[in-house]
Amino acid sequence: MENPEDKIICPLCGQEHVEEVFDTKEELIEHTANEFTTQIFEEFWRHRKEDFKNLSKREMAEEVFFQAIAEFMHNTLPDELPKEEDKK
Repeated sequence: MENPEDKIICPLCGQEHVEEVFDTKEELIEHTANEFTTQIFEEFWRHRKEDFKNLSKREMAEEVFFQAIAEFMHNTLPDELPKEEDKK
């Protein structure tokens, strides 16, 4: 039987999810990446497929790598970069 305290509302899809416990960081990352891919890829593909059609496999891989790094930085860096006087 599910414990109602284990359910959380997903801010992306608005659905309840049973909280899962992961043993390793890698398991958490794989699960989360799979969930995002399942839920968001179709919309992403609809908007970007024309951009990707003419790319070689290497260009496609480079673009995917770039997007992953850019998204990671967007999600981890603060919105405001330190000002020069803050660096001293």
